[in-house]
Amino acid sequence: MHKWTVIYLMDCPGNTTTAAKAMFDDILSLTIPDEICISICLQIPIAAIKKVDPLYQGPASGPGQTTLFYQVVRNAGGGSKLKLLNQDGDFDITSSHDVRLFFQSIHTGEQRAENYMLFTWGHGAAISVFVSGTMQTESHKMLDMMELKEAILHTFSGKMKLIVMVDCFMQYFDTGLLLHQAQVEYLVAAQYGITFFGYNYRKIFGELYTNPNISSKQLATLVIPTRPLSKELRDRLACAAFFATKLSSYDELVNIMNKLGKRLSEEMDEQPDVIHSAIRSDNYLNGAGKLMDLFVLIYGIADALGDNWEAQTIAQLRSLQENMFIAKFTGHELNKLDPKIALGLSVSIPDTSDNHFYNGFVRNNPGSISGIAVACKEWATFVDKYVEYADGLKIQTVLLTR
Repeated sequence: MHKWTVIYLMDCPGNTTTAAKAMFDDILSLTIPDEICISICLQIPIAAIKKVDPLYQGPASGPGQTTLFYQVVRNAGGGSKLKLLNQDGDFDITSSHDVRLFFQSIHTGEQRAENYMLFTWGHGAAISVFVSGTMQTESHKMLDMMELKEAILHTFSGKMKLIVMVDCFMQYFDTGLLLHQAQVEYLVAAQYGITFFGYNYRKIFGELYTNPNISSKQLATLVIPTRPLSKELRDRLACAAFFATKLSSYDELVNIMNKLGKRLSEEMDEQPDVIHSAIRSDNYLNGAGKLMDLFVLIYGIADALGDNWEAQTIAQLRSLQENMFIAKFTGHELNKLDPKIALGLSVSIPDTSDNHFYNGFVRNNPGSISGIAVACKEWATFVDKYVEYADGLKIQTVLLTR
């Protein structure tokens, strides 16, 4: 049994192959020890395979995509190489069933380990990874966080220690909450500003190879400082925000969110205009999902309501913020008053009821797959009231302009 098995779940469309090849080159430049296993699931267009794996011997032309399953093994001449274990044209990386079977093959086979680390690598949308198509349409596909949670929880039983997400906007409330429920200890992900030339894999795996007994906290803390070492990323670092999150903090955070949600719902009945004015649209980190930093949102509302509004709970939130993130990197251009502020964790605060993100993942809906709507019903009730008020203002504006 290995000390660590590092699992890659990769969705690699043609425009990301250069970054994928660079990552593999970094990993393969090192000689993998017996204590470490790296297992790779790579979904990729058939025509793009050789851009990532030049030694691939199978058909590498034609339409469609396939999934390649690799293990990193030692190379007799030094370093490591990719060993192709299997190829499956029917595997669907957005299928929770297929992903769970892949996980189970690792946990019950020769790749099993004492501890597991997962990289997800592909397009992300806060509530989901491996998004294809447009989320507003029924034809889109994705692996949502509830599905990933179930696949992890029912396979690894607390042994999945760390997840690194090379996907956009994944420092989102639901992502961390659901992974915490899956018994994952740490999440490393971007809140804002990401490129597939993400982490310095040579540094990360070099440390892991040298010290296979490294703790999950040490490994999570290590990942963040490697970002400035990535030469491809340096020009984009000024507006980037990456955090390593201690997921056990969610137990306290859920309680705080419900306390604040209840009070904010009451305030929406009394002074909705104050709350609406405090939520600044130029603080949105993502316009489609209406993602805003949680701490920026709450502190802004509290300041607007004045009179030391909920001072004890706000102080509790500030203390939690200080301890929740064990490592962080924020670009010097990002945390200015306009237009973006990222302090570690996003929530969705839509300003209209026809927002697809609101209807699918935020509103207080018994059938919702949203973690925040299930765990933080008081908060979801506040958001519902806020959206209803914002809708009313839009209707008034339309009537006044006629």
